[in-house]
Amino acid sequence: MQQSSPTLSINKFSLNDKSFCDILKIRVANTRLKKAILIVMGSIILTVMIVIALISPIAKYIVEKYVAKYLGRQITVSWIYVNPFTGYVHISNLKIYESKTLSSLTNGDSIFI
Repeated sequence: MQQSSPTLSINKFSLNDKSFCDILKIRVANTRLKKAILIVMGSIILTVMIVIALISPIAKYIVEKYVAKYLGRQITVSWIYVNPFTGYVHISNLKIYESKTLSSLTNGDSIFI
């Protein structure tokens, strides 16, 4: 008589003990890969959400600091709203002053771009 090795039946497949251990190792590796992918994707989504939340204050800072430097005039802005998905920009209470004095060159209530 011939002796057969012990077998396990999983998901309608008959496997011997050695290959079953190999399958378990692959499944563990797959779950680790899935966890790594979820962590990376979650980090990317969180970063995008933070950038979207901070883009308007960053835009106000850039306009007041760097655009004023390039124009050679002081610029003040009440607030700026930037929608990165549609490209919509709303600048509220934009004031551009004369280069030598603090008298206002332009006094715009709101600008929509």
